[in-house]
Amino acid sequence: MFDLWEFFPKEERAIDMFFENVVLQGDSLIILTPVKAYNLKEIAWDHQNKHQIADQLKKIVRKDAVMGNSEYRNTLKDFEEIT
Repeated sequence: MFDLWEFFPKEERAIDMFFENVVLQGDSLIILTPVKAYNLKEIAWDHQNKHQIADQLKKIVRKDAVMGNSEYRNTLKDFEEIT
């Protein structure tokens, strides 16, 4: 389980290591981000290899972490203004 609110280069390495050492071709995977849930189905492996899937996942997670962090900061700012 990865719980990311900000995205750093270490997270990219962690995703790469996860795909190199844990995920097997044909596995399914559910990815939950602060913005959306994604489902990597077994059929994805018929069209892409581990490296391609990992690269796409890094782009998705990076984008969603930035969006989620922005929404979180805006909510905190709203709370500060209320108080």
